[in-house]
Amino acid sequence: MTIPQQTMIKLLTAAQAQSIARDGATALVGHVVPASELESVTDPAVLRQTFGVEEDRRYDDPEGAAYVLRFPVEELQRFTTPGRRRPTDRTYPTGFLPGGGIVPVSWIEYTRVPIGSTVWRLRAGTTPEGVAVYRSLAQGWQGVQGYPRPEGLEGPRASWRGLDLPAALTNDGVELVSLEEQHGMVQAPTGVWQAVLPRSELEAVFEIVLTTTWRDTPARVLRSNGDQVLLLLETDRETATTIGATEVEPDVFQVVTSRAEIGTVSGLRNELVA
Repeated sequence: MTIPQQTMIKLLTAAQAQSIARDGATALVGHVVPASELESVTDPAVLRQTFGVEEDRRYDDPEGAAYVLRFPVEELQRFTTPGRRRPTDRTYPTGFLPGGGIVPVSWIEYTRVPIGSTVWRLRAGTTPEGVAVYRSLAQGWQGVQGYPRPEGLEGPRASWRGLDLPAALTNDGVELVSLEEQHGMVQAPTGVWQAVLPRSELEAVFEIVLTTTWRDTPARVLRSNGDQVLLLLETDRETATTIGATEVEPDVFQVVTSRAEIGTVSGLRNELVA
């Protein structure tokens, strides 16, 4: 579907906000809405009510704050409507937020936060406060403690000189990072090697989507570490609960399992057209 707005927002659970602040987490998936539709909503209680999660304890913060991720819409991101993605979607069955005007809801497929993403803290009676900015693959989040090196199947990648490397779109081209020294790259303070190149110097910019099944349920492979794999399940809440998956946020179900327990893995490459 076409997303005319240039900036989207995602209401973060308390655990997600803590994971960004503590670990520098960069995963992005789930329900999002156009930022322009909620610019006037700055009270945390009103925001949770607008999203319909005022009774969901996962969004509770000890200080009563709410945390919002704002991110720019960019190429390779994939959006759909909740109902089209899963007709049994019970969180936003109408495709709109339940409280406060007619605000359309989209679902962003699993990816990495793009450069320029920001995290805002909303407290009652105060102006929203920016607490973190995602600067680059090599730097990660500014304003947080952790920095996870870009690994796994999260977000864009690029082919350069025969290498397959994590990538991010920038105003000047494409940022590439490598965990090992590469000619033409400089080492960042975080220890990774970095280069920002024009698209014309790259063989391709793309995203890899690996799919499989777990207990007869469709799933996407997010990360593999030895014999263990992290899966994002494509199912409804009832099925996810029955088979033992964890709902990390509304309609986002994950599980860590062994390679021996998953089905055949298939790959899809979504390539950015120059």
